[in-house]
Amino acid sequence: MVFSFSIPVFKEIGEALQQRGIPVLTYDKRTCGTFNNCSVNNYPFPDENLTIDVFIEDALAAASWLQEREEISSVSVAGHSQSGQFVPIMLDADPTIAKGIMLAGPYGPIEELIEYQLNFTLDLLEQFGVHRSVALETEAVAPLVQLLDGLNSILNGTFNGTTFSGASTEFWKSWSDLQQRALAATVTQPVLVLNGELDTNVPPSEAELWSDHFTQTQVEHRLEILPC
Repeated sequence: MVFSFSIPVFKEIGEALQQRGIPVLTYDKRTCGTFNNCSVNNYPFPDENLTIDVFIEDALAAASWLQEREEISSVSVAGHSQSGQFVPIMLDADPTIAKGIMLAGPYGPIEELIEYQLNFTLDLLEQFGVHRSVALETEAVAPLVQLLDGLNSILNGTFNGTTFSGASTEFWKSWSDLQQRALAATVTQPVLVLNGELDTNVPPSEAELWSDHFTQTQVEHRLEILPC
């Protein structure tokens, strides 16, 4: 879901950790720049062939850069939301990464998460007396419907075109595949799974599913559902 405000998750966490003497590296993703008013940097417009793999490669390069610095004794990686699913893949790809932190990382694929967000919004509006047929036309719901319909048509092969919602169809396919890649990762490092109990974008049940998965695959981990 898209709100009229943003919460600088990494900025706030990074500053809090630095106050405790822990070095932190944060960076803008390639899809966040002056071209979309996401950040002020010198990033070029993203390549039309961009996929999720590029994001993961960038994160691994960032971890590697930190590991090469003499003043850094160990490196842990943290990912929020979409990049929460990067964490198991990164831990598998680079066993020298010490630990992983998944911040509201979805368990299911992106299309299931969007469907959940759509139904949650419809149910919420219905509680306020807005009938579903009316709600589907509102600014809060219509974009989710369009996004879900477009994504499903890409995944079932009926989409007519090569781009959708500002990204290539290959990007959306790679995002949908992300869950299976994360589940298939072989993780030997400890993982912290965090979620807020009031999170309506990625509900705490997603974190609980990750905890179940790590228990089944014998991954050392800790699940924390925070009262927020």
